[in-house]
Amino acid sequence: MECSICNENDVNAFYPSEINNYHERKKKGLKIWRPYCRSCRAEYQREYLKRPEVKKRRREYHQRPEVKAKNRECQRKYDERIRKKKRRNEYLRRYNQRSEVKAKRHERYLRNKEEQKNVTG
Repeated sequence: MECSICNENDVNAFYPSEINNYHERKKKGLKIWRPYCRSCRAEYQREYLKRPEVKKRRREYHQRPEVKAKNRECQRKYDERIRKKKRRNEYLRRYNQRSEVKAKRHERYLRNKEEQKNVTG
């Protein structure tokens, strides 16, 4: 089978792949095998999203209160993850600056160095 747009002949380039993704396609409900390759599909998507009526529909969709609420909740969760990561990094930075922690780390380094000397000879 070849792409109807660019005449690509590589089966793996098709979306979804006719052979490899059969069960995955069934799960997702993609019943038909599209006769065009991934790059042509991506180009089609870009052109489709540039259409004025599609832009208008998408803008209206994103103005709905339930969609705005869902987006706010996702953004809140993302911000919380970032805050937790920053707090943890700050704690670890302060923890690793302690003199007793530095001493233990240096001790472990010297022990590993000795073990490597013993192993190699």
